[in-house]
Order: sequence, then structure tokens, then C-alpha cells
Amino acid sequence: MRPQTDFQDHYPKLDTRLIPHRFFRTAVVDPLEFAVLNFKQRAARDLQLLTVMRLATISFLLATLLLSLTAAADPGARDIVDTQCTPATFTFHQKPLTANICVHRQTESKSRDILYFFHGLGEDERNWIKKPNYKTVRADWRDLGFAAPVVINVSFGSLWLLAPLGSKSASGLYEVFLNQVMPYVEHQLVPDFSGHRYLIGMSMGGFNAAQIALRNPALFKKVALLCPATVSFPIYPKSQSLADHVAFHRELEKYWWRNHANPFLMEAPMYLARRYFTAAEWEREGPLKVAERTLNSNFPPLFISAVHHDEYGLEESDRALATLALNRHVNTEWDLVRGAHCDFNAHQLASFLAD
Repeated sequence: MRPQTDFQDHYPKLDTRLIPHRFFRTAVVDPLEFAVLNFKQRAARDLQLLTVMRLATISFLLATLLLSLTAAADPGARDIVDTQCTPATFTFHQKPLTANICVHRQTESKSRDILYFFHGLGEDERNWIKKPNYKTVRADWRDLGFAAPVVINVSFGSLWLLAPLGSKSASGLYEVFLNQVMPYVEHQLVPDFSGHRYLIGMSMGGFNAAQIALRNPALFKKVALLCPATVSFPIYPKSQSLADHVAFHRELEKYWWRNHANPFLMEAPMYLARRYFTAAEWEREGPLKVAERTLNSNFPPLFISAVHHDEYGLEESDRALATLALNRHVNTEWDLVRGAHCDFNAHQLASFLAD
């Protein structure tokens, strides 16, 4: 048996009263006992961690099972949409042009109505089933007992405008859609079409929906424009003179400050408009100009949504369109929301279309 050793004999300058005596005794005098104690402490800590991980895993599995059971018990929680997508070829400037078309049917609905849906910039023909907000719309339709129409999601690519045929080589898609795409859809893809059409457009798609609806209001039962790119800020300077260029940029700067817009994002609608319209054509065929000529009390019920301080600067122009529609006695719902570009109230949109 080894003799007891006082720690202070070896380290007289340390005050062992400040630190637990057992720690110093086992660390210095009995290294084996210290190693065993350290192992026990680590094992206890690892066991606690393992227990917490097991509890978290069990909780996750129970939550997943609960969500699955809820979805199975509530048909409204399931997104049951039959989607069939196919390319179709049309004639554009005497050349073939391919459009991608998706037909979305809610499986429980027997409706033969059609809802044309136009996606936004950079999106595609599957937008109706990709965006969570439209899932909410479909769920609300089920809850309201509304027979969901067949949704036709048409895309000519990530960037396109339904501009009437004009001087620009890209123009003319308006005529293609009206005279070729719609007859193809209603005779080939939905041969039992009832004759009732709805229309939704989002951002760039809102521009396209406005172009079709403003010129052909009798075609549609209801029209919804979600943050439509109606664009009330200047697209071109009045002339090529230096003074008009300076005035043009000053007006743009005032607009983006007034609307809390991002000047770089405002370039997107400007680029689109310039690609499809000359300056003179834009003054005549821009959505607000067309609305001034065509809006009247015979226009179908209209839903316009915009985002407060939209980063693309669309709030002011969308408000101008809604104000014009109300002044012309159009049955109009105007909804201003807070959020990111093209956020909207899905419940309100679903109710508008179902009423």
C-alpha cells in the first residue's frame, strides 16, 4: 500500500481550497482512478445525447405519421390534379413555333369550363401545380363546392408577350394565341368545352392576360390580373435628343423613388416592352392605353392584385388600372397586399372565381 501524499507538499504555491480536492488528488496522485472517472462522465454525457436524439427521431416519426393520417382523412389536404403536358406547333411569321401546353384537371371535378393561366417571367407551363398559392386556391374550391375548371397553362418560353403584330419581329404572338392556340385547345385538348372561359395572368402573364381580355372581353366570364406588368413608367425617351434622354432618366428616377422600386428590376419590363413594341406602338398598344379605349360596364368581373412597394415598380400602374376600371363601372375587386413580388391573397382569388 502506497503512502498517502499531501498535494500541497508537491505544489505549496497553489491554494487547493479554491478547487475541489478530489480532482487534484485523483489527477495527480491516482491517474488510473481519474481516467476511470473521466470515462464514466463521458459515457453518461453520450448516453444523455443519445437519449435526446432518440426522442427527437421518435417525435419526427410521430409527426410524419400524424400528417399522413390527416391528409388521408381530409381530401382537401391532398392536391389531386391530373396534369398532362404536350408540345404543340403553330405558325408564326410563316415559320413553325412550338408552345408547351399543360392541361390540369382536378380529378373530382366534372367541369367543362376552361381557365387560361399565363405564367410570369422566367417560369413555365407547370406553374399552376408548382406554386403553393394555387394549391390553396384549389383546396378552397373544394371547400366551396366549386367545380374546378380545366386549367390550360400555355408557355412560349420563359420570356414572351402577347403583342399584336407590329414592326418588331417578335410581335404577333397575340394573333397566334387568339387564332391558333385557343381553337386548338378548345377542339383538341378539351373537346367537351362548355363555352365558359376564365383568365388568370401573373406579372408578365398579367400583361398577356390584359392584352387578351381588354381586346376581347366577351370571351371571358371572369378575369384575374395578379401584379400585372401594366407599366406606367416611361419605356422610351420622347426623342433621341440629349435633353429628352436626361428628362427620361430623371422621370424614371422619380418613379422608382416614389414606388420604393428596384431600378435594376425595373429594367425587365422595360426590356420586354422594347423587344415587342416601338415607341409609337407602345403609346398606342400598351395595356393602360388599351384599357382607356376599351374598359366599360360590359367588361367581365375583374380582380386586380398588387404588392405594396412592389420591387418591379408595378403597384402604381396596377392601381391606375384598377382605378380606371372602377371609374368605368367595371365590377372590380382591388387587393393590395404586403410581401414579395406577386404575392397575393389565394383565398380571395379562389372566392372571386367561385362566386
